[in-house]
Amino acid sequence: FGSSANNFGSDSSDLDMCLMYPESEPPPEDKGALMEGIAEHLRAQGMEDVNARPTARVPIVLFSDPASGLECDISMHNPLAVRNTQLLALYSRVDPRVRQLAYVIKDWSKARHMNSPVYGTLSSYGFILLLVHFLQTRRPPVLPNLQRLPPGWPAPAAAA
Repeated sequence: FGSSANNFGSDSSDLDMCLMYPESEPPPEDKGALMEGIAEHLRAQGMEDVNARPTARVPIVLFSDPASGLECDISMHNPLAVRNTQLLALYSRVDPRVRQLAYVIKDWSKARHMNSPVYGTLSSYGFILLLVHFLQTRRPPVLPNLQRLPPGWPAPAAAA
């Protein structure tokens, strides 16, 4: 999930991963302990800058792959983030200008140090949501509100 999958990433984007459990099997109660175990395993495999955040709202492990230099993070059972990634990927395909504007906004906000939630500013995700809303509320709209489409849209083609 994240910018690597939603079509708004760049060569410098991190890789966001999410461990999902099947609906038939509930996730473990102590997700934090599981994430700490994953962090230990990643360290043993030679990953660098491993940082477990077991008490975060969504427990997460951040690390860097020394072979590729890729920064990564793993969260656990975060279906909303996965769904939001799918939705943003669809918006990015509706109109090519959406991605272009998103890149400009991300570069602009990073250059002004306005892209760091740790310091009380919006994340890239937040800026993209603002962009999508802005483009949906123009007259006429540049983007449709995909969440308002009826379930199953478009209807499957009728069998001939």
